[in-house]
Amino acid sequence: MTRYRRKASVEAAPLGAETMLYDPGARRFCQLNATAACVWEQLERPSTAGEISEVVRGRFTAGPNAQVEADVAEAIRMLMGLELIESTSDQRQAPHPASRTPQPGGQR
Repeated sequence: MTRYRRKASVEAAPLGAETMLYDPGARRFCQLNATAACVWEQLERPSTAGEISEVVRGRFTAGPNAQVEADVAEAIRMLMGLELIESTSDQRQAPHPASRTPQPGGQR
């Protein structure tokens, strides 16, 4: 399951219902609309797109679930594209059996 989180270096300031972000590494500002600002707020802790969609649905007079999910997915894509957030994975993949290091005295 993929979770998303803010990059620690990005600074944020409220701007009415919106949020202004500053990425010092890229020397770039980004203004988020109210929906994207809500997404940013939820990324204070690692969250899935589904978890974020539930909060957005509860905060705004939202349309159909599919539209809320599409809006959240678009905000996540935009924030990822600007490298303001990063993804993490809850699942750890086991190494492929062929990549295991042989153990001394092991069976053939």
